[in-house]
Amino acid sequence: ARADLLGDRSEYEIFSEQRRIKIPVEYTIWDEDKLRELYAGHLYARGTRTEQSRLEFVQGDKGDRLIAVSQASENSSAITYFCLVKAIEIARIFAGPPKRWDLFVENPRGPLHKYSERILKTLRNPERRHFFHALNNGLSMVCSGFVVEEDRSSATITNMRIVNGCQTTVTLEKAFSLGYLD
Repeated sequence: ARADLLGDRSEYEIFSEQRRIKIPVEYTIWDEDKLRELYAGHLYARGTRTEQSRLEFVQGDKGDRLIAVSQASENSSAITYFCLVKAIEIARIFAGPPKRWDLFVENPRGPLHKYSERILKTLRNPERRHFFHALNNGLSMVCSGFVVEEDRSSATITNMRIVNGCQTTVTLEKAFSLGYLD
């Protein structure tokens, strides 16, 4: 029995400025045991050892490899960076072995154990794959520390955690395992 409010519909319609917009609806139903297993795995990840990940930055249109976007305040050490990395790097970090579910321990929704068919469709297409970064919202990450190389081409990140972009990351790993990423 379905416990959702949408019944059997696979899309939900909203209206905006005299236009009808169809929003695809996708959901997964798990029993209580599966939910407890997923939640316990999410909590266990908090106790994992310190991990270091290395990211190579891709050169942007203006020749920049890494751009400091903002510093929280003069008295704060919190800095926000924007960078572009190859999707295969994120996929490899997550793929492990073992798979790095601990990357999502700071994600408020917890680890999402499914991929997006729509994102995968984009990654299957060699022409659209080239523009993936422009079609996707990207990932938001936090870390306990990082060291940027002097030439600003890469960084070693300590305890990298993805706070937004879990489904994108799982989908990138799926595309990687199918040979779509190079």
